[in-house]
Amino acid sequence: MSSLADCWQAAWQSVGALPEAVIEGIGITFEPNHLARNALNDGQLKRVLEEWCPAYPGLCIYYSANRHVPSGLRALIDTLTATRHKIIRS
Repeated sequence: MSSLADCWQAAWQSVGALPEAVIEGIGITFEPNHLARNALNDGQLKRVLEEWCPAYPGLCIYYSANRHVPSGLRALIDTLTATRHKIIRS
């Protein structure tokens, strides 16, 4: 990567790019635990500002509530809601 702008572009094009960039010393990131777990366990990443990031059980989904929700998104929301306990435990 030749510049910080290149780093950010790469980070948004790949799910694993941002944690990898942080491991290489580019900066810090805010990642869900399941994406950073291996690197944290291996000591490649270190938690910072933990008091600002309390753990919470569950999933979050953001969508525009003042617009029509497409049927596919509605089906996804309903499925996640119905199976959230299974998802949280895994």
